[in-house]
Amino acid sequence: MAGKQEGVGEVNKGIRLSGQARINATVVQVGDYASASAAPPSHEGAGLEDLLSELRTSLTQLPAGLEDHRRLLEARTDELEAQSQKDEPVRSLLAVSANGLVETAKTVADVAPGILTVAAAIAKLFAGA
Repeated sequence: MAGKQEGVGEVNKGIRLSGQARINATVVQVGDYASASAAPPSHEGAGLEDLLSELRTSLTQLPAGLEDHRRLLEARTDELEAQSQKDEPVRSLLAVSANGLVETAKTVADVAPGILTVAAAIAKLFAGA
């Protein structure tokens, strides 16, 4: 059922809009919209090691031109991992490191929202420390 639809929304095909925008588009395939609207993966119950591994994998997929961001995120990830592997890790330092990771991940959230999602899941592990 292709047709013109005018409304307010977000385009999820490689373009990210912030706020509200008027769009005038032809609906080609309803399946595209449904898959683009799928819920983000849940990290509920995931351990720190798994989340750090997922984060590192996501960092390798950052687009060219964001090498400085990638290096900074890798450094924050390494700091967090090193602190967590100490014999007696200081939870408040882990929380600060995790929050720094989240803040840094926000700088690439428009092109790699998965990185922010994983960073937030890591920070949640140390919330209230």
